[in-house]
Amino acid sequence: MEKGLKEFESIRRGLKPVVFALLLLVIQLSLYYLLDPELTFTIDEKPDLLPSLFAFLPVLVLIEELGLRVFPHFICLGLIQGWPRFTDLLRHARNPEEEKLDVFMIPLFGVVNGVIHLSNVATASPINILKYSFTHFVGGAYLGTIYLRHGFRQVYATHLLYDMMVFGLFFIQGTFW
Repeated sequence: MEKGLKEFESIRRGLKPVVFALLLLVIQLSLYYLLDPELTFTIDEKPDLLPSLFAFLPVLVLIEELGLRVFPHFICLGLIQGWPRFTDLLRHARNPEEEKLDVFMIPLFGVVNGVIHLSNVATASPINILKYSFTHFVGGAYLGTIYLRHGFRQVYATHLLYDMMVFGLFFIQGTFW
C-alpha cells in the first residue's frame, strides 16, 4: 500500500509540468486567437531554423527563466528584505517561499515577460503592441505563479514543455498545412 502511494505521488509530480504547460498553451492560443497580434517571425520564412531551435531550447529556456523569473525575484528580495547571500539565492531559486511578495511579484513577472518579448512585434502600432504585450503579460504572470508556488524546477519544466509544444505546432503546420 505504501509503495503504491509513493508511485502515485511520483507520477503526479511528473505530470504536473505537463498539465501546467497544456493549460498555458490553451490560454496563449486563446489569447492569440482573440487578440490576433501581428508577429514578425514565422517558421515558413526559415524552415531550417526549427531543428536548431529544438536543439538549443533547453539552454534558451534556462536563460529565459533565470532572466525573467529568478533574477527579478532576487532583485525584489534584495530591495525589500536586504541582499541575501549566494547560498540563500540558490535556496530561494529552488523553492521560493515569499508569499507576502506574490501580489507584487506576479504582475512584475508579467510586465518583464511582456517587455522582453516586444522584439517579436511586427508593426509598432500602439494597439498591436498592447495586444502582444498583454498576451505575454499573461504568460509571464502564469509562469511566475508556478515559480513562486512550485519552484524553479517546475517552472523550467513547464516552460520547456510549452515551448516544445509551440515549436511542434509550427512544425506540424509547416508540414501538413
